[in-house]
Amino acid sequence: EKRIYLSSRQPIYNTCKEIVGVLCTSTDITQIHTAQEKLEIEATTDPLTGLFNRRFFFKLAEQFLSESIRHNKSLSLIMLDIDLFKEINDLYGHPIGDEVIKFVAFKAKSLLRKEDIIARVGGEEYVVLLPNTNGKAAQLIAEKIRMSIDSECITGDWSGNIYPKVSLGISTFTEGDAEFHEIYARSDKALYQAKFTGRNKSCMLEKSNDTSDQQAPEINL
Repeated sequence: EKRIYLSSRQPIYNTCKEIVGVLCTSTDITQIHTAQEKLEIEATTDPLTGLFNRRFFFKLAEQFLSESIRHNKSLSLIMLDIDLFKEINDLYGHPIGDEVIKFVAFKAKSLLRKEDIIARVGGEEYVVLLPNTNGKAAQLIAEKIRMSIDSECITGDWSGNIYPKVSLGISTFTEGDAEFHEIYARSDKALYQAKFTGRNKSCMLEKSNDTSDQQAPEINL
């Protein structure tokens, strides 16, 4: 069993002020350390999926945006939402809906790079932050996630199979973006574009030169 100790050392002097020994004390702080780790995990992690939670994700996203602004690095964002999730809950119940949420989280995370950041920010909504990634590469990653989930079905101790589908909205850091919510808002609009034009697709929204948002063509890969 792993134990954690807090140790301190103090020299022992004789009457001539010479060091003749060392007094060492060790205190077992395993329980305190474990409790601190648990609190840190609870503060940053979504309990259902094990992904980062919304609050911690936005904290990280602002840090990565600052880095992109300072060094002119690419940064992209994918917003992902499970299609017709309410119908799944209504038909199978919320416990099975939770299984679908965990399945999509696992599939999406398994297809990402080590440096990418994925979080659950809503009931059936996720976000993926892609450092050093331009729009074209982000589109390919989004489609890779979508097609992987589209080809799967979920089975269990219930009647019938569940074939989850997802819609994705993509946006990128653009010169002039001062806060992360600007990138997030474009990705959110792109997600709704994907939803309203048929679902089970990915769309990208870019910022036009006149600072107003324009819709980019949907991706059909």
